Amino acid sequence: MTEATKSVPREIGPVTFLPVRLSSHWGGEQAWLGLAEDQLVTVLVRVEGEDIPVDGHGWYLEIGFGPCQGEGRLFGSLDAAALWVIDCLSHRDAVSQPVVTAAKA
Repeated sequence: MTEATKSVPREIGPVTFLPVRLSSHWGGEQAWLGLAEDQLVTVLVRVEGEDIPVDGHGWYLEIGFGPCQGEGRLFGSLDAAALWVIDCLSHRDAVSQPVVTAAKA
């Protein structure tokens, strides 16, 4: 049984993954919606198959939003994807901190 067939959300730190079936030309594909702070940040699609080497199996970032904007990354597991999301969120938080300067005397 793969991660997405368990049909229950997975929480990894501040990231929640919801299992879904993503429509495609070949039928439904296993996918996870990644949420952080109740906002959609990723759509991950399962990559596996007989014609794909085992080290190429994992979760493909179909699209990322907000601080996770992008596409085309491959993660070996949901845990690896969650760590990437957490890293994106931490960079966003570091950038959004207000800059305080000392008042001139």
